[in-house]
Amino acid sequence: MLRRCPLCERDSIIGHGRRRKRAHDEYHAWIGIRRGLWQGCGKTFTLLPLFSLPYTHYSLLARAQALRRHFVEHCS
Repeated sequence: MLRRCPLCERDSIIGHGRRRKRAHDEYHAWIGIRRGLWQGCGKTFTLLPLFSLPYTHYSLLARAQALRRHFVEHCS
C-alpha cells in the first residue's frame, strides 16, 4: 500500500479498509479497492489500481474492448 500522502508528501498513510467498485469487463464484475487514512488530519484516500479510472464504472480493459468492437468488428 502507498504510504506517502499526496498532499503533504509525508509517510503517514495507514490502511483503512477496503471497498468494492464495478469494473464491467470480461474478467471482473467487481474489483477490490484499498482505502488509506492520513494520520495527520484524518483525511481518507482511495487507492485505485492502474486499470481503473476514478468516478467510472468501466475499467480501462472494458473501454478498450468496446473500442475494439466498435472500430475493428464494426459492432455498436
